[in-house]
Amino acid sequence: MMTILFFLTASSPVLFGRPHQHEVRTARIRSNATTVDDNKVTVIFCLKRYCYTKPPQDCYCCLPTDLCYKTESDCRASCPNCNPKCPA
Repeated sequence: MMTILFFLTASSPVLFGRPHQHEVRTARIRSNATTVDDNKVTVIFCLKRYCYTKPPQDCYCCLPTDLCYKTESDCRASCPNCNPKCPA
C-alpha cells in the first residue's frame, strides 16, 4: 500500500512543477474607440525655425512654401491646411 501511495504522489504533475491551467479561455477585449471620420482631421504644417532677421529670432514657417511668420498663431492662420487632402 505504501508503494502505491508513494508512486501516485511522486508521479503527480503538481510535485514536478507543471502547473495545469484549468478552464483557460481566450479573453475578449471591449474597446470604446471610434474611428476618425476623414473630414474631422485638419493638418496645418508650421515648422519652428531660427530666422536670420534683425534681431535674429525664432519664427514659424509654412511647409512646403517657407512663408515665415513671427508667431505660431499667425502661421497657422495663413498656411494652407490639409482637410482631409493637402492642396497640390
